Amino acid sequence: MKNIFRAAASLALCIVTLLSCGCEAIMPGGTASPIDTADLSGTDAGTVDTDGTSDPEYDSNGFAVFPEGNYLADPKFDTDEFLPDYDADLSFMQPFSTVRSSQGTVCTTDDTVYVYDPKNYRILYVDKATGIWGPLCGKPECTHTSSSCNAYISSPDALRVYDGMLYWCGWRMKLDGTDRERGTWNNNLDKIHNNPEAVIHRGYVYTAGGDHMYTSVGAKSRAVINVTAMDGSESFNLLTKPLPGEGASCMIRPVGNDLYIEIFSFFFADESDTDSEFYTVAEFYRWSSKTRKAELLFTIDGSDAAAISISSEAQAFLPVPGDGIYFSGLKRKDGRVFPGAFKYSFETGEITELFSHANRNEDETEAYNIYTRWTKEHFVVNMNTFTLGEDGKATGCVSSFEIFDLEGKSAGVIMPTTDTVGDLLGMDDDFLYYASGDQIALLPLDGGETLLVGGAPET
Repeated sequence: MKNIFRAAASLALCIVTLLSCGCEAIMPGGTASPIDTADLSGTDAGTVDTDGTSDPEYDSNGFAVFPEGNYLADPKFDTDEFLPDYDADLSFMQPFSTVRSSQGTVCTTDDTVYVYDPKNYRILYVDKATGIWGPLCGKPECTHTSSSCNAYISSPDALRVYDGMLYWCGWRMKLDGTDRERGTWNNNLDKIHNNPEAVIHRGYVYTAGGDHMYTSVGAKSRAVINVTAMDGSESFNLLTKPLPGEGASCMIRPVGNDLYIEIFSFFFADESDTDSEFYTVAEFYRWSSKTRKAELLFTIDGSDAAAISISSEAQAFLPVPGDGIYFSGLKRKDGRVFPGAFKYSFETGEITELFSHANRNEDETEAYNIYTRWTKEHFVVNMNTFTLGEDGKATGCVSSFEIFDLEGKSAGVIMPTTDTVGDLLGMDDDFLYYASGDQIALLPLDGGETLLVGGAPET
């Protein structure tokens, strides 16, 4: 790393709520879903059909049913190999997802980092070799202070480099900040309202999240996925799944020509007490973009208070074809919560623990805020350690990142930071990226000092 990364950076304090817990039971692929799929008749599923003549039919799990056929957007996509110009890169733990907080979004190429600056509503570029950064605007006369600047954006939805262009929320421009233009590729973004994700992959934009449908008995939560072709040739609702409980969420991870899907439903242990402990029921599916058929892989049911649960605050997972699903979860023992990393094996149907750590020590002198996020070949544990006074209030905090391989072995990389950390935004060969207040932190993997960008005028 260049000397620019040796300059110390002052990081903003970001206290994050300690994780809560639920638990699990497992159902192998092929078993009927335990999550209720309410009658869709008479409801507005928000669908746009592919031929403009009729609404699509749905299977018992809420997926749109299509005739037999090959639905790949281009023959060059008929491969399981990773296509760097067209595939979403799972090295980013939150790949190109919508961020509606003050914490920002990141995507990268080999030599440049692209960052959404949520305080000033603009895209910044960072040169990896020099650390030089500024607004991504190729207009020489621009002052970069108004919405006419090419770097100005109102939302970072689906921010990513795709086929040599930078895309976001229905817009794109060249990587030098010129030729900004509007397109049709993200027309379905406004259909997702709660915890949305937007991913560009192999000719399509996928958006996923939770919202509400309205029936004769009132509002009902549901998980929704919509799909739009990059060339504007079609747009359709892939999934509409009504769910019981207090809320719904949906996450997606594309690998090759498969879309892996995690669906959540939230429940309170005592339905009459919103302060009671809650649990989740989660389902994992695999949907083929080539055949447009879905299969249920497994289910984790948090109503069983004896084992593992998907974390409602760390809904991160990594699919590895032929191997399994790696996910962030929780378990409970002796009155304490143990956030951690787990693997579901496709071969055995079993879940194994890769890492876990209590949310507090036994003598109540320390509390730990632990986040686990996944890259393509690693997972990263962010641990914020709070020292507790006699009154139980935090009197100090130390934060660090530790990198593990997918077998749960520490890679020997432990990086202390000077603040508590919320969102881990990704990792490439050079940096680990995370949110620090209203800025983005680039933490060099070679041990250099952190660089902060965004949130203030560049220097």
